[in-house]
Amino acid sequence: MKENFSVVRPQIVEKFVQRLMESSQDDGPEITFGRDHLEACLLSLGCDVMARERSNFETYSMCYEHVLQHAREKLRQREQVAELSHDLIMEVTALRAQLTDLEEETQDLKNQTRKEVQEEYRELEALDENQFNLIQRVCELIGEVRAEGTANVKQLKKSWGSARPDEGTKGNTGKEQLRPSEQDDGGTLSVCKVRSLGCWRLAVQQAHLRGQLSRAEKESIHSHRECLRIKLMAEQEVGLLRQQLRAARQALAKAQTDNRKLWRQQDTQAQLLRELEHRVTQDSVTRQQLESLRTSGMEKLLEDVEQKEQQLQLLTEEAQRASKLGQLQWKKMDRDLRQMRSRLAQERSMKLDAFQCVRELQSQLHDTEQPPLQMGSPAGLTPQTHHSLSSASALSRCFHQRFPKTNLLGNKMARRIQRPKTVSDAEH
Repeated sequence: MKENFSVVRPQIVEKFVQRLMESSQDDGPEITFGRDHLEACLLSLGCDVMARERSNFETYSMCYEHVLQHAREKLRQREQVAELSHDLIMEVTALRAQLTDLEEETQDLKNQTRKEVQEEYRELEALDENQFNLIQRVCELIGEVRAEGTANVKQLKKSWGSARPDEGTKGNTGKEQLRPSEQDDGGTLSVCKVRSLGCWRLAVQQAHLRGQLSRAEKESIHSHRECLRIKLMAEQEVGLLRQQLRAARQALAKAQTDNRKLWRQQDTQAQLLRELEHRVTQDSVTRQQLESLRTSGMEKLLEDVEQKEQQLQLLTEEAQRASKLGQLQWKKMDRDLRQMRSRLAQERSMKLDAFQCVRELQSQLHDTEQPPLQMGSPAGLTPQTHHSLSSASALSRCFHQRFPKTNLLGNKMARRIQRPKTVSDAEH
């Protein structure tokens, strides 16, 4: 089993370039970036690199967890095979022990039957020897009796042939001589009876021994058959056990090869794990460097932000002061405008009054000038003109008393306003 996994290639550089070029200004041979934008791009690059390292670490750790789990399963299978082979070996040894016990039992049965048969044959042989000895003894006795009988008969013939007159004495002596022969015949009869009894006993013993022998032969045949059956079963079991042992050896060899492969895989995986640890340490060092850079960048950003906040606070204070000054200026201008409007209104009213007075004066002058002109007396003009001039000067003094000097803006506005025409201006 091989662990195959594909790591998705992160588009870190492309994203960084894309983000960096989003807010760039191309000035021909030079490309300018904003400092804030560059710091934000570097921060996002650090975040992407950290995310990539984290995902790589997670994927590699998951892969090695799967590999270790597979190795544990292989080791568990190998332990199971080893336990199975050990159990099979124990069963084989137990069956061998049973086979040896059965062989010993069969050998003991064979030896016992052989001993029993040998004992029976010894008894039979002893009986046969006794019978043979008895027969020989009987034959010897018969031969002796016959020899004695023939010797006695010959003696009797000799004695009968030599002395005929002594027949009565000889008859008595013959009878006396025949008595031991008769006794010998009775002994032979007793011997024959004993022989027949011994033959009968021997026949009975032989029949009994034949029955025992037949039973022993049957038992031996049965035991031989049982031994053959047990031997066949043992041979079958031995064949099966040999097959199982061969399969166990093959499984053990396969497990050993798998074990060697697993050891090699574990060595390679350990090497890869060491490389991964070295890479992780390097990544941690780079991460720490990036963290330090990020922290320094963040510190710089915080300092810049603080400076900008201070500048913004100063600007806001200046803007507030400027707004306050502007409000004050607007209020002052508004007040000046109101004052100016009121003054203009007063001046307008005064001017209207002055114009009205001038008209009245002109009308009065016109009224005063008509009679002298009609009368043609030049002497009457002088006091009337002097009266009109005195009235105009009095009007101007009244105007200056009622409108004193104001500020520069009011003076400028007063300069711009045209002075009303008086009688002297009209005359000029």
